[in-house]
Amino acid sequence: MGLEGIVSKRADAPYRSGRGEQWLKIKCWKRERFVVIGFVPEGSAGLLKLRLARREGRELVYVGRVGTGWDRKTAGEIRRALEPLARPTTPLAKPLKKRGTTWVEPRFDAEITYAEITDDGMVRHPAFKRLVP
Repeated sequence: MGLEGIVSKRADAPYRSGRGEQWLKIKCWKRERFVVIGFVPEGSAGLLKLRLARREGRELVYVGRVGTGWDRKTAGEIRRALEPLARPTTPLAKPLKKRGTTWVEPRFDAEITYAEITDDGMVRHPAFKRLVP
């Protein structure tokens, strides 16, 4: 149905309008894999965000970035996996300038949960789940 979420009421609670503990808001999240095309490093071993793309035929199209969903240990593991794949330019079909980004060969996918794809094709409220070779 394309809903962002659903609001429900506890079955054992009487109906009362307005906000309260008896009302629950349950969000619907989509889950998809996107190609990792770059990362923004943090310090010597950390990770601020991953740059993502989707495949359209043989081309890669930018869909945004994800900057949450990992702990410090996982961030280090992701960065160590991506650093050997560094390249001087973006692998995107249409060049993109993003300051501080280390572009990488598109050999990994990131599984992401997100609320929706915006009208301009970007992921909205993305969260990282795992890196997929």
